[in-house]
Amino acid sequence: IGQYQRILGVEPVVGWLVCVKGEYFGESFKLHGGKNFIGRASDMDIILGLDKSVSRNRHACVIYEPRSRVFIAQPGESRELFYLNDDVVLDNVKMKAYDVLLIGETKLMMIPCCGEQFSWDELTDK
Repeated sequence: IGQYQRILGVEPVVGWLVCVKGEYFGESFKLHGGKNFIGRASDMDIILGLDKSVSRNRHACVIYEPRSRVFIAQPGESRELFYLNDDVVLDNVKMKAYDVLLIGETKLMMIPCCGEQFSWDELTDK
């Protein structure tokens, strides 16, 4: 992804979190390679500022690991819990397409762009 970023000057999207319940219903949030921190603060990768039940900083994290082409849900640095398909996330958990995260009062569905079928590296390695 780094090489592609240098060529275009943008960080390619690897997937999206789409709000299926909550203040952001119908909106999508871009995921980039590496760690995507979720919280209310303006410096978070995914900002859920309208949901006061979400921690300000690093409530949760969604990781895209490009070598294995997998998405991982990971607890943030908050004391608050979050859920993947109604199961509490206490450690790293692999995600798949259409999994649903519950963070505060917000439900976010994971829609991958990269994975087994596609990677930006395929376009830049040739």
